[in-house]
Amino acid sequence: MATLNSITLWGILGLIGIAVPIIIHLLYRKNRKQTEWAAMELLRKALVMRSGQIKIEDFLVLALRCLAMLLIAAALLRPILNSGASKWLGEKHVGMVVAIDASLSMGHGEHSRFEKAIARAKQVLSTAREGDPVSVVLLSQNPEYIVRAADYEPAKVENLLNSKLTRPSPYPLALDANINLLSELAGELQSGTREVYLITDAQESDWDSLSGNSRETLREMTRETGFFVLPISTDGEGEENLSISSLNYASGPLQSSGVARFEAIVKNHGREVANGAGIEFWLGGKRTRKQEVGQIKPGDSQVIPYFANFNEPGDLSLEARLISNNDDLDADNARFAVVNIKESVRALCVDGSSSGAIGRNSRSAVYYAVRALRLKSSEPEAAMEVTQVSATDLPLERFDDFDIIVLANLGKPAPETVARLHGFTERGGGLIIFAGENFLPRPEENTGPNEHFSVGEGQEKTSLLPAILKEAKTAKNKAGWSLKIPDSDHPLAAIVKRLPEDIVNSARINRIIESEPAAESQVILRIAENNAPLLLARDIGAGSVLLFTTSADRSWNALAVHPLYAMLLQQAATTISSQPESRLTACGAQFKHRIQSKAKRLTVINPDGTSDTIRPDQIGETLNIELTAGVPGIYQYNDDKGIALTAVAANIDASESNVRVIASKSLEGQVDSIGLNVIDPGSSAADAIKSARRGSDLSSLLLLLAVLCFLVQSVIAKIFTKKISRGETDVAASLQLSQVAAARRT
Repeated sequence: MATLNSITLWGILGLIGIAVPIIIHLLYRKNRKQTEWAAMELLRKALVMRSGQIKIEDFLVLALRCLAMLLIAAALLRPILNSGASKWLGEKHVGMVVAIDASLSMGHGEHSRFEKAIARAKQVLSTAREGDPVSVVLLSQNPEYIVRAADYEPAKVENLLNSKLTRPSPYPLALDANINLLSELAGELQSGTREVYLITDAQESDWDSLSGNSRETLREMTRETGFFVLPISTDGEGEENLSISSLNYASGPLQSSGVARFEAIVKNHGREVANGAGIEFWLGGKRTRKQEVGQIKPGDSQVIPYFANFNEPGDLSLEARLISNNDDLDADNARFAVVNIKESVRALCVDGSSSGAIGRNSRSAVYYAVRALRLKSSEPEAAMEVTQVSATDLPLERFDDFDIIVLANLGKPAPETVARLHGFTERGGGLIIFAGENFLPRPEENTGPNEHFSVGEGQEKTSLLPAILKEAKTAKNKAGWSLKIPDSDHPLAAIVKRLPEDIVNSARINRIIESEPAAESQVILRIAENNAPLLLARDIGAGSVLLFTTSADRSWNALAVHPLYAMLLQQAATTISSQPESRLTACGAQFKHRIQSKAKRLTVINPDGTSDTIRPDQIGETLNIELTAGVPGIYQYNDDKGIALTAVAANIDASESNVRVIASKSLEGQVDSIGLNVIDPGSSAADAIKSARRGSDLSSLLLLLAVLCFLVQSVIAKIFTKKISRGETDVAASLQLSQVAAARRT
């Protein structure tokens, strides 16, 4: 037995209701008027004969009135008999939450999984009665409500479901977050019996990674709520899918007249070998290349390189399209990217060594870095504007005149300079920092670079460095340490991974500063022998900071004269100045971006050609734009004069391309301990639900009994009153009759 409403609240009100007729009865007796009259002594004897009978009759009427009040209070509690009770014990009203998986994977199939889920939802809703509280929600990273805690109207709900029939979302399911939502929706239902139905394709990637918190939430929910999972497909049914899982910048200059390498990764998520697919590459809205993908084994991926030529500076859109005849999920057959093409990269190289000599051929701390960036070559795409200054001249430079700033062995910059460097990075600039002897604290000093590169005070204090620097460490052997083959997906790590292993091993490091990666930083390169970080990256605002824990010259390593050194610096300059990953977002995720403009309004051109006008937040000449992409594609931002300012590429979550599902029997084994019920996709959902449904609402029955009690006490009171009046003609009987009748009417 359970109750819908509060036992404490309605229990107190019920006791008060029962007390009312008793109090009235007692007050009536207390308020009797007594008049001394000698003749009354003769009447009292006559009254004694009838008083006992009248008291019994009064107590019977009082008991019926109290019982009626008790039944009303019990009915207001809305008690539920949690058993397979017969219909005469109460009505089987039920509050339903029908949750339909509307994630991207539900679009798979000639007759999509989503269409099957809608049909399954209609079967579930057919077991509800008109007027029952119902919530119907399309689940994804951004849930969409059909109805929420509303009285069920079959025709209205069916029309709403039909309008969503062919439109699953481009978002992932976000199962963990949505389990909390289902618990909230179930709590909103004003019904004694509550049931939750999750209709899904039971994607492996969702259920295999279900968190412990979600499992505990489900256990708590199933104590008071029936929870049913309805898979709409079986294991091995319609699981073939080929997708473009990524389209990323790999290497090369992102400059006018440059050639950069991009990589599209095509993955076979199915259980059979994929053949006959092709891929097209589009640059700036024009198709520039088409090629065959070749054979891909189940679970394997194939990297398709694409070399793009750039002629003009500005944001340029790229698209890779998959062409396949045997693919039942079209939504993941396209991938988008946006890159910022620059006229040239302007670099400021700062020599932080104690020597103030700056010369073209001097072996200053920044000498090899300058040479690697300039990279003497006849090819125009290798050109880079490099300015070299000493540490003493650094405060005189306008930082916004440069795209990147390289600090070599500058261990103790002035606080004003650090604040300017922080602002430069936040606005989108790139900062490359090399360690060196000046990073080591002097005996007379207690501070080091961790304090010297920090801005702010107290809890607001932040550091420019991507790591907490510790003590210097030197290799014991003269040959030094070698580089570890990286596992990072950063473009700088990709360069090392593409080189032959013997070339990578020949790049030797003799000394580094030990470091502990800071929060939200990324380790790109490590030392092979001790796994110590060599190169780290961190985003600050719209910009990035790279930290080499070794020096920029030959004093601490032989890397400065190795071919890899120039490749790393060239790639670093391109990556942190153009930031090819900064214009990418996922559908459904909130994206924030800063651009330089004085425009008061911006026009957003959506992938389907429609446009919206927005008013972004403005700080000086910086605009903060926000985007939550509803569909994949390129979102173009123009100012109020129609001039293109920036573009953003939105893509689907690659995990949704894995359309493999868990068989219903396997799923049942996974969730049985939680208390979930799995309804096999081959069975009738309506029949399974009706046979499993428990709980009868007794409130209507109790109210009916309360009304009957009132009627019975009224009839009995009238009968007893008439019975007294028959045959009684003396004064005593008349007086008693008037008193009893008045009391019973009350």
